[in-house]
Amino acid sequence: MKSQLINRALQLCIGMSLMAGLAITVPASAQTESNPVVIQLPNGQVTLDTFNAQFDVAVRMLAARQEINFASQPADKVEALRKQYLNQRASELAMLQEADRLKVTVDDKQLDAAVAEFHHQAGESKSMEEVLKQTGLKDEAQLRDYLSEQGRIRLVTEVLLKKIVIPPGDVLTMHHDIAEQMQTPEVICMRQIAVADEQTATDLKNKLKGGADFTTVAKEHSTDKKTAEKGGDMGCFEKERAVAQSDFENAAFTAITDEVTGPVKSEFGYHLVLVYERRAPHTPTINEVYDELEDELRHEKLPDMLAKIREDSKIVIYPERMGGQGANVK
Repeated sequence: MKSQLINRALQLCIGMSLMAGLAITVPASAQTESNPVVIQLPNGQVTLDTFNAQFDVAVRMLAARQEINFASQPADKVEALRKQYLNQRASELAMLQEADRLKVTVDDKQLDAAVAEFHHQAGESKSMEEVLKQTGLKDEAQLRDYLSEQGRIRLVTEVLLKKIVIPPGDVLTMHHDIAEQMQTPEVICMRQIAVADEQTATDLKNKLKGGADFTTVAKEHSTDKKTAEKGGDMGCFEKERAVAQSDFENAAFTAITDEVTGPVKSEFGYHLVLVYERRAPHTPTINEVYDELEDELRHEKLPDMLAKIREDSKIVIYPERMGGQGANVK
């Protein structure tokens, strides 16, 4: 069972992978009546013009990754997203302050790999110039700044997770509560021979009882050409939890392993079934999933830790200064 909370937790740290690489502070003198400070940091400021430029790049990033045409979105929807990003950006800056405090950095090798992966995701057929134009970044140096800060936020998140202590009793309780959800269903791997009528199926079954090879008979007689060329192999299937099952499924899951079952009627004709492997349902023991459950619980507690970092950051936002005009999203 993979952690279902990792992505959710990271989203709380880095939002929607929004822009974190433009200049984040400006001198106090840059503030004007038409360009007020919208984020105040202990050691700098973010004015409305800077914020809107950051948001423009942020939206381009999001649009590129999710293949959304933001230019066609209603203005009120984009404006709502812009105001949401103000708080998100403040949280990102708080995390970057924490990264500074913990001396968390991204080395050149990691950054080179991140640039290559970013280019791959954006489309290897595109030049770097095309990728930068699409995202609104002015050059590769700015892209590296963006990826560096995003990487630092991820690394600081990992550091924070390691600091969270989960009592063993909590892990035991979680295992008890979700044991049924973790259970893997019964699985069978099977072959089939499909024919048009019951008599043919019966004749072929008698042939198999006489020692004929199932795979050979399937190749020669099965009307399901896709499985016939593989000796009738249909692969492996999980047993559905639903009460209602077809006669074919019931026959397959009640069949004795390595024994021919049928003929079984379906909408496709009559089938002979041979189950060659069966895996019983399994509920993992606490020892088998302890580390994963402990990790799940750490991620559940992470938002509280992130909220505390944001609270202690002394970063103040001024949504009332944003006005109604957003960035020019194209």
